[in-house]
Amino acid sequence: MENEKRKVGDYTVLCAVNIGAREIILAENEQSANGERFLCCYGERNDIFEKFTECAVGDDYIDAAMFFAERIKQDAERFRAEVEKLDIPVTVITQADCIPDHYKNDINGKIIAINPAILKPEYQRADRQLFLVTGGFGASANARGSAVFCKNLYDGKNTRYERMDVLGEVKPECMPDWAEKKAILFRHTQSSKLMFEYGGRMFSPYRLFTKAENTLDFISLHTARDFELGFISKDCPESKTSYSYAEFYKKSSIKNCDLFVCADNGKLYCPGENELFEWQGEVGKSDFDRKLHTKPQKEHER
Repeated sequence: MENEKRKVGDYTVLCAVNIGAREIILAENEQSANGERFLCCYGERNDIFEKFTECAVGDDYIDAAMFFAERIKQDAERFRAEVEKLDIPVTVITQADCIPDHYKNDINGKIIAINPAILKPEYQRADRQLFLVTGGFGASANARGSAVFCKNLYDGKNTRYERMDVLGEVKPECMPDWAEKKAILFRHTQSSKLMFEYGGRMFSPYRLFTKAENTLDFISLHTARDFELGFISKDCPESKTSYSYAEFYKKSSIKNCDLFVCADNGKLYCPGENELFEWQGEVGKSDFDRKLHTKPQKEHER
């Protein structure tokens, strides 16, 4: 059975090219007898309706085709200019950069990459792939639902994807520098349900150690005492504030976590047996904030 042809009113679509948020459409109405046989217009669709704008009609196919090609060229050049204005490297997150996604995993609060194959070709790049998961029935382990609500790491816009669209959780060592800094900031300001109080300070879970980080030598090399915070064991002579490893994790909103963000100073911390150490293995929010004013965010379409 022949597939039903797409229509724009009385016109049958001959060709359509998608660039960015809209299509350029060339269509024909063979029954037209008033010099309007061919139509060239822009089309935009969402889940509810489709609209067509800037319609031009004529009776000459060659003229219509050249007009169609010119609009494609103009939109392509406009889109390329927008990409060139990005203040980050243009890269693509692949399967090799991710921990493969399994429905048995809970991805709430994780940094995920969207499968580039489900994105339009011009949007297959990291700033369109990387998201902080904020909720949705599909984000939980063994969930019956499929909706995953998330925040784009580049522009902070909230959106929804299906769990099947998720490539996986991004490996920390594969996270672009710009995304790592944004992730720290977003997690710091995330929903208060993940934030908890300990010793008069507010903390949020950040992430687990990677396999490469989870060694005594690496941790020792990338931690330091923070005497300003002062969370040291009461058995330690330099102690300013009583600290308990067990009590810290008892209060934590996520138990399976190695690094935490302190909301009061934006630094990352690693709970030790006798002391809460400052983590120096990556840039914290306080460093990011000092650079924020030099890199204004850009507006662009999903």
